[in-house]
Amino acid sequence: ICQNFFPWLVGPMHGEDFVDIEVPEHWRRVLFFLPEFVRVPQTATAERCRFLESAQCASVCVNICKAPSQAWLSGDFGMPVHIEPNYDDLSCRWRFGVTPPPLLEDDAVKAPCFKKCPSKTPNTPSLRERLRAEGPRPLSVVGELGR
Repeated sequence: ICQNFFPWLVGPMHGEDFVDIEVPEHWRRVLFFLPEFVRVPQTATAERCRFLESAQCASVCVNICKAPSQAWLSGDFGMPVHIEPNYDDLSCRWRFGVTPPPLLEDDAVKAPCFKKCPSKTPNTPSLRERLRAEGPRPLSVVGELGR
């Protein structure tokens, strides 16, 4: 699904970690052209995420794409997914069936701001940089993420 519906947002994607899924027999009896098994990717990778590339901001990636997409797919579709942006090459992996770690423990949140981040205030560390420097904190910090 990602390979067909998300390229307009994140760019071309390809599947990885394929598994064979059996097509139910009652479907095959009605739809005779269906195969016995279909290969389904468990991971989709955007080679260069258009969203991340245009935003040039790790916080925008996490707060506008990663966290909401993980919550939406898990909550509305019951499909856990761990989205792993790579801030070095701007690629992004979507690992389906993998429960993401708590947001404040996720490596994507712990990454420092981009040097060219358009929303970074000069000489002022961002919340993500303060969290990274301070180490583990109680969940009360979640309220600060919106500030």
